[in-house]
Amino acid sequence: MLAIDTDITEKKKVEAQFLRAQRMESIGTLAGGIAHDLNNILTPIMLSIELLKSTSDSPQTKKDFGNHQR
Repeated sequence: MLAIDTDITEKKKVEAQFLRAQRMESIGTLAGGIAHDLNNILTPIMLSIELLKSTSDSPQTKKDFGNHQR
């Protein structure tokens, strides 16, 4: 009978690091997707505000929207 004893500690460490790296990459991709979706929602709102500010003669409208920058 032949017995082979192999130390797989290093292999397990490398696998764990690889899985952590994959999770971090997935989180980064998810965060980027969420940011993109929020930007898609906010862009028409911000453009509408700018258009309203530039076309309105109402002092109240100008006061309400102020000079806020993006």
